[in-house]
Amino acid sequence: MTSKNSKRFDDVRPGEALPEQAVPITVLLITSGAIATRDYFPGHHDMEAAQQLGSPHVFMNILTTSGLAQRFVEAWAGPAARFKDLR
Repeated sequence: MTSKNSKRFDDVRPGEALPEQAVPITVLLITSGAIATRDYFPGHHDMEAAQQLGSPHVFMNILTTSGLAQRFVEAWAGPAARFKDLR
């Protein structure tokens, strides 16, 4: 059963503009995401270690980035939509 508020695959067109989703990127978000996913790589919580790797500051891990993308797509597509792959 598909919810009236959910997009179906056939409703989506390549190149369709999605609404803006502002996510404040903070050190707390970056380090919390790393800790929540048990990613203790120093570049995700230690600014000096990140700078030694060539980054100006700590950087977000891919699991947090993917989770934010999935949350956005699922909210946009509706409650009956299924997020199957991130590409």
